[in-house]
Amino acid sequence: NLSAASSSGTTGPMSEKQKARLLMEKKRQREVQEAKEARQKTSNLIKQDKYVRENDENWTSKQSAACVKSGSGINTFRDKFGEN
Repeated sequence: NLSAASSSGTTGPMSEKQKARLLMEKKRQREVQEAKEARQKTSNLIKQDKYVRENDENWTSKQSAACVKSGSGINTFRDKFGEN
């Protein structure tokens, strides 16, 4: 029981395990904060795009980058083999 009592005290220098846990916790908190900021940034961009679409008379819809990249549309069974 002596080891349990001495390991629970935080008066001495931190062990490598404690340092690792502390670093992992700080890293996790930083990642959570960065993810939150990224979501906020994306949300602001979406709101800005929505405003532009609604208020810009010159705005027109365009093909998505995925369609332009592939060079061809989606082929269905009917496109390949016809109606019958």
